[in-house]
Formats: sequence, C-alpha cells, structure tokens
Amino acid sequence: PTIVMLRCTMTRLIVGFAVTFEYESWAAYRLAIINMVTDKVDYCRQHGIEIHQDEWPAHHWPKGILTDNGAMIAKYGQPLRKALNVKLFHTGSGRPEMKAVIESGFADLNRELVFNLPGEILTEASDPDSDPVTRKYKESASLDLEEFEQAMIHYCLDYNSRVIEDYPLTDAMKGGIVNPIPVDLWQWGIRHSSGDLRPGNPDLARLHCLSREMATVTERGISFHDRYFECKRSLDENWQEQARINGVWHVEVAFDHNDLSVIFLCRLDPRRPKDPYLEPCTPKRIRGERPDISLAELLQDQSAHKNLVRDLSEDRPQKQADYQASISRITKEARKKTVERLNGEKQGVDSLRPRRAIGIAEEREQRAAASGGVTESISPNLADDENSLDSQNEFPAASDTDFALIEQALNRGGEA
Repeated sequence: PTIVMLRCTMTRLIVGFAVTFEYESWAAYRLAIINMVTDKVDYCRQHGIEIHQDEWPAHHWPKGILTDNGAMIAKYGQPLRKALNVKLFHTGSGRPEMKAVIESGFADLNRELVFNLPGEILTEASDPDSDPVTRKYKESASLDLEEFEQAMIHYCLDYNSRVIEDYPLTDAMKGGIVNPIPVDLWQWGIRHSSGDLRPGNPDLARLHCLSREMATVTERGISFHDRYFECKRSLDENWQEQARINGVWHVEVAFDHNDLSVIFLCRLDPRRPKDPYLEPCTPKRIRGERPDISLAELLQDQSAHKNLVRDLSEDRPQKQADYQASISRITKEARKKTVERLNGEKQGVDSLRPRRAIGIAEEREQRAAASGGVTESISPNLADDENSLDSQNEFPAASDTDFALIEQALNRGGEA
C-alpha cells in the first residue's frame, strides 16, 4: 500500500497518516489531511484501540503544509488553501533534505515496523543469489489493509511517546522544563508557542479536499462518468429542458473517489463571490445500481460492460451484411414481379384503393384456407367506405372498372 504521513516540524509529532491502495496522488494525500484533523480518540476507537486524549492530541489545522513537487502542487490543493487558509509550501525538485523530518521518519518507519511484518520487500530480494524464502516475499504476506492500519496506529502511538535523542532543545526548553518527547514537546508548544493551530473539522476537511472534474449537463441530468445526477438548482432552473433545447454545457463538480453516492456542484455564492459554494447532487435512481459505488468500481464496471458488448458484437458486421443482402434480394424479386405484371404499362395511382380492397379479400381468403374456416365477407355496398375515404383525402375516387374488379374478388371470396 501507499503510506502518507504528516508530521509537526517543531515537535516531530505524527499528526496524521493514511494507508491506501491509491497511488501517490491527491487521492492519497487527502486521506492523510482528513486524518490530521480527526479526533484521534474516536479514530483509534473505530479500529478497536482505546487511548486517552493526551496520548495523541493532534486534531488541528496547521498554518501551512510543506510538501515536495508532487500531488499537492496540483489544482486539487487550491480549495484547501483558499477556503481554509492553509498555506502550501513546496520544496525544490530532488531536494529531500528540505523535508528531512519526513524523510528520516520513513527510514524509522521501515526499520521499526515495515521490515518486521510478513511480506516485507527487502533489498536482498532482488539478489538472484539470496535466500529463496527472501525472494518469495509475496507468498508470506498476511496482513490486510485494516490490520496494517492498526499496526500503523500502534507505531504512531509508540513514536509519539519515544525519546528523540538528537532533538535540538532550545534554551527555553533546557533544564528539565520539557523532555525531548514528541507528545511533551507538543503540549509545551501549545502553552508557549501556540497561536496558529485551529481545531479541525473532518467533514469540512473532507468537503474541501474533494477532487474536482468537469461534468456535463444533458437532457437526462448532470452526467458524470456516464452516471446521471440532479440537485435542487438543476430542478429549479429546469436544466434538463434547457439542455434539450439549447444543447449541453459543462459545470465543475467536486467528488469523493471512494463514494459516488453524492457529488457537489461547484458554484459561487452571490453573497461571497470569492468563496466556492458546493451544492450536493444525488444520483438519479437506476434499478440494480449501488448508490455508494466508488469511482474505481464504477470505471471497472463500465470497462467490463464495454468488453462484453465488444465480445457480443464481434459477428455483428456479418449479421448486418446478411440482413442487407436479404432485404436487397426481397426488393429485387418484388421489382421483377412488378415489371412482369405491368408488362411495360405505367402503374397508376387511381386504382390504389380498389386494389387494396382486392388485397384484403385475398388475404382473408388465404387466412381462412390456412385455418380451415370460412372467409369473411366484404359488403358489396362500398358507398359509405368511398365517402369515408374520400372525406379523408386518402385516395382518389374509384372508376366503374375498379368496382368491376372488386365484384370479381367478392365472388371468389364466397359468402360468410
């Protein structure tokens, strides 16, 4: 998994961390930031570990966060800076010494925890002459993500109460006033050097650490990764009707990678134009679809569906060609019969209505013969039908020759 850690530069206290299968990206960093402002007593209790507040007292917003030129420099970190007034400082490229507190912390983490767990990847594993058991580290892995996170919690509690031998105590700290222990340094700093820490709100952090992307307003709703959402504003302003009439347009939305049961429409509050306002959008109900699906699961399902459609459509071109050939053959034979029947004469439109009556009579005769029953009769008095059809302007008036043809058809059809 990917491990993201946040430490206090003054006290070395681990103020937050995240363990995730996400790659090193904003999706992983945001989890560590949310953990940073979460009350650690409640957090540890969720994982079956009971602690006191003074064992891990960090749940605050800092004045600033120092990172390398990684995911925190991306646009996703801007809402954190603008809305919560947390400054983001970035080190130079290839300058790990500029954040030595974090770099040395990972070395301690590997030495004290990671390399002592089953499934650890040692340097010797890449040596072809090393022990075969060492090279098969994947086969010895035993911990799942929850168990590894519990181990990380115990490591943080141990580190925060550990003596830091090389900590540079200031003159105000010397003489036994404070011990070089992260928790003691934190408590001393709160009393004597505080002023920038603010109590954190996990929900507020989660809101402003969401990822941002563009969605499309369509006649079916707000389309985000082929999933449709709606919100109060879209309903009040009839966005679907506007998209149907005027065409689609794009809006910015914020979302949680792990839960797409709600996304947030980003818009400006007229009363505070500099601050973004996030309006929740819920998915439109689709039978058989989970509302709380993650983005990774949604993309995986969509990819599987596309593969299924592609596999089922492999023989579609041949079927389409067979279909077109069948239609072409039927049309060709019909045209040939028509030419033979007309014998060079032009087919007129005056006889369409009586010919339809002939066709109806023949069709009924064929159905009766096929079912072994009697044919249905057609009244020879067609005056009413003629007036009805003429009133609808469907066909021109029939001639005497047309009525003669109809009477012949009736005589062949028999009496009902």
